[in-house]
Amino acid sequence: MTRTTSTKRRAALIAVAPLLALSISACADSSTNTTGEVEADCTPAHPDLTTVTEGTLTVAADVSLPYVDVDDSTGELGGVDGLVLNQIAEMECLTITNATIHGSTAIGSVQQGQSDLAAGGWYWTKAHGKVLGQTDTVYYDFTAVASQDGQYSSLDDLDGLTVGVTQGSLYVEELQDVFGADNVKQYETLTQAMTDLTNGRIDATIAGSGETGYQLSQLDGTTLSMQPIEADDRLEASLSYGQVNFPHTLGNDSLTTALDEDIATLREDGTVQDALDTYGLTDEANFSGN
Repeated sequence: MTRTTSTKRRAALIAVAPLLALSISACADSSTNTTGEVEADCTPAHPDLTTVTEGTLTVAADVSLPYVDVDDSTGELGGVDGLVLNQIAEMECLTITNATIHGSTAIGSVQQGQSDLAAGGWYWTKAHGKVLGQTDTVYYDFTAVASQDGQYSSLDDLDGLTVGVTQGSLYVEELQDVFGADNVKQYETLTQAMTDLTNGRIDATIAGSGETGYQLSQLDGTTLSMQPIEADDRLEASLSYGQVNFPHTLGNDSLTTALDEDIATLREDGTVQDALDTYGLTDEANFSGN
């Protein structure tokens, strides 16, 4: 099961009231899987950890590669977030129950106490912090420009060229202001934009590094590569990196502590970098934010 989404959703602020209503209907449409086995003598890294359902970590899984995937045959979580959460569950002697809930309704599921956390490339935001717990950064997402041989790295480099973006993304209006509407070509998916870039019909794409890196990893023998776009006041998303974390139950301090400490362990032992590498997010900036 795979799905692609706009970076706009990942950085969007929450409108709390609509989400509370949406989360109820979302759960009726979601598919649920429980995976993992716990040995009888397993000792959790954080024995005081409490979850919505004892013995399991309930994840609202917003399926969208490279962030989250769900195996159709086993129900196991994949994607960068999924691989990290599988390890956290193992460290805490928990199975994982994942409910496939799309978009901001995944966040609503956490708010309503139906899930422990949401996974799917969610950025740390001030708005989320008012209604959710937020973990330390798992990895980073930056605004990336992809081109032949990675030859472009700034808005000035792209002046007069044709740039591909996905419809509804953060970048459309600002790029149209910079380059003119005729030089900004919109696509339904980043895959379509990458096809045109590969075939020379456009000169570059601008999108989040997670989606861009994953798309590039799916192309055999490509000479395309990506670079973080240089910070430019004309493109707000270029001024800071998105801090991908696991939004979780507000006020569950035992969960916050366990997640933060487990994330630190998995960053230090290379697990997070391995997960990034698996899905094409090999740029050091995805790990370090620099």
